[in-house]
Amino acid sequence: MEDAMKTVLEEVLGHYPVPVRKVSPVHDKGKKAVWLVRTGEGDAYLKKLSVRPPRAAFVAAATRHLRSRGAAVPDIIPAAGGRDWVEHGGFCYFLYRPVWGRKPRYNRRDMPSLMQSLGRFHRASVGFQPPDGAEHRSLLGAWPAIYRKKRQKMEQFKAAALKMSDGFSRAFVQHAGPFIDRMEDVAARLESSAYGDWCLRAAGDGTLCHQDYAAENLRIDGYGQVHVFDMDAVVCDLPARDLRKMFNKVMKRRTWELSRAVDMMRWYHRANPLTPQEWEVALLDMEFPHLLYGIADKRFTGRGAPGWTLETFRSRLLAVIRMETSKNGVLPEIRSRLAGLLGW
Repeated sequence: MEDAMKTVLEEVLGHYPVPVRKVSPVHDKGKKAVWLVRTGEGDAYLKKLSVRPPRAAFVAAATRHLRSRGAAVPDIIPAAGGRDWVEHGGFCYFLYRPVWGRKPRYNRRDMPSLMQSLGRFHRASVGFQPPDGAEHRSLLGAWPAIYRKKRQKMEQFKAAALKMSDGFSRAFVQHAGPFIDRMEDVAARLESSAYGDWCLRAAGDGTLCHQDYAAENLRIDGYGQVHVFDMDAVVCDLPARDLRKMFNKVMKRRTWELSRAVDMMRWYHRANPLTPQEWEVALLDMEFPHLLYGIADKRFTGRGAPGWTLETFRSRLLAVIRMETSKNGVLPEIRSRLAGLLGW
């Protein structure tokens, strides 16, 4: 460990009333880093975040609210004076009690627990209100504008691809048109759905969305309980956002399958029942081609894909197109059978 970083960690950990024995790096991405801290009172994890104190206050308050309501999220170890984080050098540092267990897999063994855990997370979030001085980060009501902005950028990506001759660009031009049309169609249907009413209720209820509920941020302990960590991206938004991201995580490894999709919905619904109108909003967000937009954005803006070759981009694009196209036969079938599937 570099001497400068060692000094910073000593200063940060000096704010905690625990005897530190050893500090070992887990990962360091510059603006975000994690260290394992061995103390006289057990192990802990120190996390560095590139956030301002108002955002740190939001993350801390959301974490404490969820724990108070029974959600299995990490316990924050307070610094001297009861502060939930330590500010140093433009970063905020949190000390957490460790979460032990195995990393889950998206298979028949683990998926029931994962989906019910997500439902319990959303139920536990109800009643959250950011404290005074905290940054109130919310995406409630923003989806139609986000959809249309993504559609506009897809048009720009297609125009750029028309000027290129590589395999990715040719495939993108060939397939992009119907998905651009889908983006506009879904945006229009969202505006005429129960989305606005659900957002109003969620704003009053204080609903939280994790935004990165995925195997990398989950552990299953020896009792089968799913623990959720990495709360950095938590915002106020509809549960449907987490559902869409989870479905995409699972389905992008294959094509959409009716039985798998229905099972995931049922497992979630047992823990956090949604109304038919709310499920329709969730299905609309699943229908929107978020993953296709994501890979196009990486290719044409150069963000978030270090080391990818043009062939990597092309093969991943074709895989995403197959996955997005497979929704065409599954989502209408789910809608036609929704009441029976979920026991209404």
